[in-house]
Amino acid sequence: MPKVSIAIALALIVLIVFPVSALTSADFDVKIVTFVHDYNKYITRWNDVFRQGETLKLYLGVGNLNKNIGAVAIDFVIFVKDPNNYVVYKKVVEIRKLGYIDHVYTVVDIPIGENWLDGKYTIEAYAFDVLNYTAVLKSYTKYNIFSATGGGEIKTISRKDAPYVKKEITFYVNSNADTVPPNRFVIFDSQFESRILPVNVPNKLEVSVLNNFDKEGEIKIGLKVDGKVVETKVVDLKGYEVKRIGFTVPPLSKGTHRIEIVAFDNHVKFADTPPIFIKPLLYDKSILLGKVYDGCIIYTPNNYVLGSVGISEINNVNVESAVSVFNENGYLMNRESAERVFTNILAYTYINYVKTGTISVALLKGSDERAEVVLPRLLKYVKKKTKAPIRYLGVRDYYHLGDVDVLIYVGNSVPKLSMLDYFFRNGGVLVIDNTDYWKDLSSSIEAQACFMKNWSGLSYSDELYKSYYDFNVNKVVTITVKEHIPPKFVYSDLNVDKFITDVGTPVTISFKVRNIGGTGKEKVEVKVNNEIVFSKEIELKKGEEKIISFKYTPKVEGSYKVQIVGTDLIKVFFAKSKTEVSAEGIKITPTPVKEKKKGAGLVVGSAALLAVLVIIRMLMRD
Repeated sequence: MPKVSIAIALALIVLIVFPVSALTSADFDVKIVTFVHDYNKYITRWNDVFRQGETLKLYLGVGNLNKNIGAVAIDFVIFVKDPNNYVVYKKVVEIRKLGYIDHVYTVVDIPIGENWLDGKYTIEAYAFDVLNYTAVLKSYTKYNIFSATGGGEIKTISRKDAPYVKKEITFYVNSNADTVPPNRFVIFDSQFESRILPVNVPNKLEVSVLNNFDKEGEIKIGLKVDGKVVETKVVDLKGYEVKRIGFTVPPLSKGTHRIEIVAFDNHVKFADTPPIFIKPLLYDKSILLGKVYDGCIIYTPNNYVLGSVGISEINNVNVESAVSVFNENGYLMNRESAERVFTNILAYTYINYVKTGTISVALLKGSDERAEVVLPRLLKYVKKKTKAPIRYLGVRDYYHLGDVDVLIYVGNSVPKLSMLDYFFRNGGVLVIDNTDYWKDLSSSIEAQACFMKNWSGLSYSDELYKSYYDFNVNKVVTITVKEHIPPKFVYSDLNVDKFITDVGTPVTISFKVRNIGGTGKEKVEVKVNNEIVFSKEIELKKGEEKIISFKYTPKVEGSYKVQIVGTDLIKVFFAKSKTEVSAEGIKITPTPVKEKKKGAGLVVGSAALLAVLVIIRMLMRD
């Protein structure tokens, strides 16, 4: 049989086995939108009321197309009728594509005329399937369909002969319409400088305000103390801008007081969950928790890991350059939101599951590869901000989780929960961080976890929301004022200026001390090889920080361990014998006057080996 005849026969078989199906109403989607990313991925407009001079953005999409034909020809036809049923706008969009495609879409901008009447308008939208299936199939026979160069031609029929589907939607034109969304301004993440204060000492409170709209605007917000407004501020924000706003809480008497943020505007949303914002996408859904076996699953729908450095599906920035945000100074909304959420997750884990020691964190193999770069830096930032006891183990597969406390999966799907059975039985915590704005993974999590023992179902956990930071903004919070707050000294940055020095040559030992409690004194002691070499009483005001330094001279050759008493801060340095040069240029190392004993060479060799092992251990720790 000739190849052309074979091709025709194959084409007829395709039509018989995969019959052409007419479009249905369910296949045709028409929506008034503000943003479109892709087919079936759009943000609908907050209402259907427009002013004259605005632009209506209309999404039209068709699915369930005849992908087995290898071509698509769809005509979208739009009519807009005014309150008197006159057509004031019409548009035809023709889409022609070769390939096995099962959906197409388009976006049409409809200008609302300055002379359009106030009232109700109707959009009549049509989708015509104008593909000539027989002609398209015949066009494929012109080519060698058995080679890689085979192809076809798009052939169409008239719209009057084509099957179609129609939908009608309405909107309104009103010269007095409100043209901004109800959640234009988002208020979140209110944090006190101190939750416990001495009598008659002022406090500070900061809150974040986001303009979730592309046009500039202003909002008036205020601080209430015990039901009375004590301070107000007007905040100007450019489109998609966020600002950190500070208030001063006046000196208060001893007792418990009501503190809250209020807004004098109707277009405000108070967000319990610290959001991730990558314009125009606002990830702000609630974090959900479900207990399973002796562990739990925490679902964060808000892209906290990748979103912390500005990565989303619509803003696929270079990950290596994006992670530089963790080194930037000042307030960065996504970085701070991610830090606070993961701090709370780790604090909740520590309180309920780990209880003591260090929290071991790993990234589950199969996560978005960019998380391998971002997650360790995010955890390092959490540790820097909160001193959380975190140890990052890197990427782990399902079979190597014995030493993992918190397992993080970053992606737009649900990992294989059945393969984590042993992990949950041993009190493991799985964090699923969803990177897809358009997809909700909660039902998929429920479907997999419902067969596991002690599964509680996903729900909002107030304990998680307050485990370290208190995320709640739009409700009353409390601070307690006491007569006296004891000092609390925090030590950091222990340093020795020389790793190797000569015997008799001093080294400089330094460290930082900060008072995060009330004004007071504390005795600071430093040991070198378990001998106290520095002791001093230091007085610091609340929030004050000092750098302390002193010199220490090693007297014998060997290793020296430096430790701040009462902390786990340790540094090691080494002292060696001085090396001199003779007149002939030969190096001479003075030999200590000491009686040689049997086995001395073995002792020296062991000491050298011990020193090398200590250095290797320090390098591995770093």
